Amino acid sequence: MSQRKRKRKPHPNYVNWMRESKRLKRLSEPAEVIDEDIMMYDVINVTTVIQERACIDHQPLPNIPSATTMSLSPSQSDKSLCSLPAEILYYLIDYLDVPDVLSLSEVNSTLKMLVDTEYYGHLMLPCKAGLLNTLTTPPRLKVLRLTTNRCFRLLLNPKTGRLPFNELNLTHLKELSLLGSNYEVIGRYILKDEYISTLVEILQVVSTETLTSLEIHTDVSIRMVTHVAPALRKFRRLQRLTLHGRWPDSSLSCQPGRGCQLLTVLANSSCATQLELKKYQMHWMQVLTLSCHWIRVLRVDLGKTGNMNLVDMRCLEELVLLSADFMTGCYCPRHHS
Repeated sequence: MSQRKRKRKPHPNYVNWMRESKRLKRLSEPAEVIDEDIMMYDVINVTTVIQERACIDHQPLPNIPSATTMSLSPSQSDKSLCSLPAEILYYLIDYLDVPDVLSLSEVNSTLKMLVDTEYYGHLMLPCKAGLLNTLTTPPRLKVLRLTTNRCFRLLLNPKTGRLPFNELNLTHLKELSLLGSNYEVIGRYILKDEYISTLVEILQVVSTETLTSLEIHTDVSIRMVTHVAPALRKFRRLQRLTLHGRWPDSSLSCQPGRGCQLLTVLANSSCATQLELKKYQMHWMQVLTLSCHWIRVLRVDLGKTGNMNLVDMRCLEELVLLSADFMTGCYCPRHHS
């Protein structure tokens, strides 16, 4: 029987030799072949400098108390929240928003110790190497909110060429914002495979009971239906879903028919009660039809030529149109009464 070949993750194309005058010359530092005609010399040093300049400062290092100072055993006479077993407190924290968890840590020293030893409130990437090393080494604090608006190239480890997401503890993630310029250079409307695969891998790791907010990019590829939509269906507690297009040449104007269909599929795959569509430019001949009766808040930016029909949106309480000359038709009995 033939053995199954394991898929290798893509790594930067590093080279240590270069041909000059028909002879091979060894480089003092590794170089990276970015394109057929573009090569970056001393790639590790250059990437390190770029990442240091792009780092988001003023992120606090986690203050992890020592095990000897922790005392979470319930008291017989104490009837407060701290008297509950740690397992019950962890379960309750899973159903709290990020601001509520941080407020809980300020109630008293016992709860602060409980939160500080298990969770990290908000991580913005790229960050300083010291903070990243602290979060990726045991005990690996659970990140509650993860935000990045940078190209994935700026997040790669200069030495290993890997993204930091797999090393972080994202099992109890509550809010995820995965943005940044991650489109293909040639196909300007298509997201890179690395972005789609990373997004799906993160959603596979996150608990279905904790994620409440998701903000991502979209494109007109079928991967939105085959990869992203199935990953969204399992998050039954998702409250806010924000989908980004590309301005001014967004995905809907590139392939208008498919773009509207993909947005409809993504909206129907989510249980979010708040839906926001940002930076889309619709084709004037196309109409986006939404029929999600569970949505309460809808914010849309479909450009000046946008057309949208709302069907059976009986729970809709707030509609915000962020574009001028925007045409919307509502066919919900509730809004005609």
